[in-house]
Amino acid sequence: MSIDPAAVRGIKRIYPHVNEVSDWPAAQTIRLLWDRIHDLEERLQATQTTVTSLVEGHNTNEAAVTDAAYTARQAMSIAQQGAAGELLPGGGGSGGGGGIVLPGGGDGGGGAQGCAAAGATGHDSGGLLTAVRAGQIICGTGNEFSALKNATATEEERTANLNELLQRMIWHLKQAGFQAGRQRNPSGAISPDKLCVIVEGVTRAYDIFFDASNFLAPMTTQMHETAPPVLVDDAGIPD
Repeated sequence: MSIDPAAVRGIKRIYPHVNEVSDWPAAQTIRLLWDRIHDLEERLQATQTTVTSLVEGHNTNEAAVTDAAYTARQAMSIAQQGAAGELLPGGGGSGGGGGIVLPGGGDGGGGAQGCAAAGATGHDSGGLLTAVRAGQIICGTGNEFSALKNATATEEERTANLNELLQRMIWHLKQAGFQAGRQRNPSGAISPDKLCVIVEGVTRAYDIFFDASNFLAPMTTQMHETAPPVLVDDAGIPD
């Protein structure tokens, strides 16, 4: 976006009380001072207009960049899920050669599609228990509690925010009729950034957060399916 500086426009010039000064040189000096004030006011108004345009342009560009980055991450998430039955790279999987096999070949990108179409909250008007709807609810909850995705001063604060947001997502999923809970990793530890949800009768695990490890930067929500899913029931945190 190209932003040009605003033109300096003349204003109505007034000279209060100058004509009441009987000393002609003094009156002229005062008039010159008023002219200088008027010049500065004209320049100030032009500068303010330019600054307003710059702020609006920056906000527009930032929104476009954020949207493009989000779309790219969702496209990558869908691509990484691959075709049905495909082995995906990743640690902790059950497949040979260091790969993982998604249940039933994966959700076909439904979770990521739902996440990309998420609304402002984790509440919806109902529907089938599909991966698309689960993605909408999960990422909608992330939008509803967006402050929990902000950068933090410490790693401990980021971990606490992750935990709270995951539990809020689980609660919203349960309110929508899904069976959902935390994900137990192959190591036996409860994952800080994954959850499990049963969609269309299949238990699936999703890596929910992008860039969660860098607590100094904001994180975003995603629906990156992983395996093997091990659902650990959790009541979640209600609104």
